[in-house]
Amino acid sequence: MNGVRERGGSLQRSARVAFFASWACATILGLASAAHALSITGTPERLGVAPGGDPAWRLDLVVRNETLPFAVHEFTIFVPDEAAGSISLVSAPEDWDWIVIQPDPFLPDDGFVDGLALGTGLVIGDAPLSLSLELSWLGGAVPAGLTFDVVDPTSFETLDRGKVVVVPEANSAILLALGFTVLAARSRE
Repeated sequence: MNGVRERGGSLQRSARVAFFASWACATILGLASAAHALSITGTPERLGVAPGGDPAWRLDLVVRNETLPFAVHEFTIFVPDEAAGSISLVSAPEDWDWIVIQPDPFLPDDGFVDGLALGTGLVIGDAPLSLSLELSWLGGAVPAGLTFDVVDPTSFETLDRGKVVVVPEANSAILLALGFTVLAARSRE
């Protein structure tokens, strides 16, 4: 009888560990991120070393209008000046007008990428916009700390603000999930 009680406790502990592992993976993957009217998520890819010797990254971004009741005609993605040496726009939709301004450490001023719709803009239910940036990144292991503004292109009023959610590469997420699975299995022993 005593062995059954211990086994039941072990199963409950394993269930708790598995639940925590699932919750942690969902949080890390950005599935539990705070909702904004506009959401921008990015997937980083390490490219090697930039010409100045800094780590080079490609950041594939996906822009969605989640809840804004009007079309998004302009948005700006800010890259912190203390973390980025340079910014390049590698690919972006052709029906938007793009401008890239480099970070200036002497002012100091953030760099940014600004997109202005040439057509109807981005409305709820539209296919998301996809764009890619290349960054020489001084600010740590993975590009983070990017923010964005949704701007009215006529009045220049800021309509929404948020943070770019950087989602780990699939390989990193799989390794993390595998690690949690191993921890759950070990706690059964």
